[in-house]
Amino acid sequence: MKISILEKAGLVDPLEVYEKLHISKRFLRDMALSSDMVDPVYKKEIERHFGICDKCLKEKESYLPIGFSEDK
Repeated sequence: MKISILEKAGLVDPLEVYEKLHISKRFLRDMALSSDMVDPVYKKEIERHFGICDKCLKEKESYLPIGFSEDK
């Protein structure tokens, strides 16, 4: 099981980023709606997770507004 950087350091994950092997739905919603507010440490780890987990990526995209594009 992959654990977050904070958990590796022995800290409790206050944002509850993970639920078992996937990113929590609450965190995905918050990230999709305001990604600029996500800590860069989490953002890098989450983006890496999206590269291997279609389920979490699709879940994040389901929270995006219609017609929204992350390409800039």
